Amino acid sequence: MRWLLALAALAQPVAARLLAEAAEKELEAEEEEVLVHYAIAIGVSLLGVTFVVGHVMEVYGVTWMPEAAVGVLTGLVAAGLCKATGQTHLLADERFDFEFFMTFLLPPIIFEAGFNLQVTPFVRNLAPTAFFAFIGTFLSTFVVGGLVYLAGQSGLCYPMGALASLTFGSLISATDPVTVIAVFNKIGVKVDLFSMVFGESVLNDAVAIVLSKTLLLFTTQEITQGSVLTASLLFVKIFAGSIAIGVAAGLLSSYVFKKLKTKEEAQNHHEHFTMEAALSFVFPWVAYFIAEALELSGLVAILICGMVMATYTRYNLSEKGAILTMRAYKAVAAIAETFVFVYLGMAMVSFPILSHTSSLNLLVFGLLACFVGRLHIPIGSALTNCFRGPGSSLPPISLAYQFIMWWSGLRGGVAFALAAKIYSDNNFPAKCGGGAELAGCDPNNAMNDSEAILQTTMLIAALTIFVFGGSITFLALKANVMETASGGGAKSDASIVNKELEENSQVMLQCDKNAFLLRLLTHETSYKQAAEDAKALEEEAFPSESHPGSSKGSRRPSKTSIELTSPPYTSTAGKATGQTFKGWLGGKLSTTTPPLN
Repeated sequence: MRWLLALAALAQPVAARLLAEAAEKELEAEEEEVLVHYAIAIGVSLLGVTFVVGHVMEVYGVTWMPEAAVGVLTGLVAAGLCKATGQTHLLADERFDFEFFMTFLLPPIIFEAGFNLQVTPFVRNLAPTAFFAFIGTFLSTFVVGGLVYLAGQSGLCYPMGALASLTFGSLISATDPVTVIAVFNKIGVKVDLFSMVFGESVLNDAVAIVLSKTLLLFTTQEITQGSVLTASLLFVKIFAGSIAIGVAAGLLSSYVFKKLKTKEEAQNHHEHFTMEAALSFVFPWVAYFIAEALELSGLVAILICGMVMATYTRYNLSEKGAILTMRAYKAVAAIAETFVFVYLGMAMVSFPILSHTSSLNLLVFGLLACFVGRLHIPIGSALTNCFRGPGSSLPPISLAYQFIMWWSGLRGGVAFALAAKIYSDNNFPAKCGGGAELAGCDPNNAMNDSEAILQTTMLIAALTIFVFGGSITFLALKANVMETASGGGAKSDASIVNKELEENSQVMLQCDKNAFLLRLLTHETSYKQAAEDAKALEEEAFPSESHPGSSKGSRRPSKTSIELTSPPYTSTAGKATGQTFKGWLGGKLSTTTPPLN
């Protein structure tokens, strides 16, 4: 009995200590949850600040600082204040997260760009776009990686290992679609130029992700002829499988909406446009997550799904449904892309970006290597122009276009996300690429290769956003590649949607001459009839746009239409802008910008 009492006496302090530890852990968890909520509130507030400041700068005609740069500065200032006031827990919660970026921020941006893409110029320039995105990215990877490696081995900058240099070349060669779309949407370049730059940025973004993953495989296995062949086949498999999933999801969405007959019911005053917009969200995200689950490229799948839905599913949506989906996806993409820039600004403080200033010479050579790596633009343009002679229906790619494409190789969230992933996983732990005896290496105060990739990528991204993004408007004006107005006043959303349907009909007529897919997936019988139906719908809903000579009383939209635009307004400078629904939600719908980009 005594030993039981002694055991109980010993157990009491142990139990008390365990209870105290459990209570302390629970308190820490509650405090952490509170800090997470504060971090989310700060992030959302910074979105609002960026929207307001960007809008005010646009109203006053400030073009030297794009909204992307405003977002980066906003995040940088907020994270700097957290660090200065000792709020290290908040700073940790605001740290860049690769999975969050790739799952919740990038997919809606890519899908919206594909869904609202003008198919006609994209298809027309598909050959040079594919060259820039695939062959160009491969060439740039080896050019950038090779130059950085040689500069390091020569003692001119921090010396990275050969594999680390190639990996850096692969991720930094991707022109970020988030940055490109944001800047080009604001300045309104010509649609042919936009389609090539956008197409390259989206496709080589996927190429860079797959290529960097492939190169990282060689950190754990030996480089042999068989392993290189396996990696090449894996690359082809990822792209082919992702395209197949995107096409299947897009075609399925069109067939489902055809069977629901929401367009026909809307004509009988039974409208379901809210349900149409909600249901349209299902198919692209299912395609994305299926592709990711199969270890393919979800970004390629969701992009292709968006393009297929724009080509076929729109025929089965009511007028209000088509307009609402266009606006809703633009709003979601605007929020996501702005948060990417704010996130980047926060990351410049939460990550050790400037902890080794002695290695900043790597930044100089990395930036110069990026310039040289972009020379695939004139090479691909020269090859394209060989087939665009006087007898061709397509104009050659001008020197002005080539210069803007070369200059607009902006880096941003995608490159930094890949670099942050490499840093977090510490894929390259060796200092100076394992060559401590090299002239550019200080073994006592050197960072490892993973940290060198992170620092250089972040600084190059910031420089391209501020310098190249800030100067692109001026250069586009000088190069005369801005979209010119084709008529006075603002275009309605309905006319924009129906114009897209009519143009898409002309493109698809060349690919599907018997209209098999159109008849299978929609209620249209021919592409010609589909174009006529779209035009008739526009004339019925907005007679003033189709009949300029109509009376003043007929200029008001019919009751069955939905109008999301506002009339042209006058800025503080006293000049009529001709833009509609200014700001992040409305986007630019005037005739001075590509309507659906």
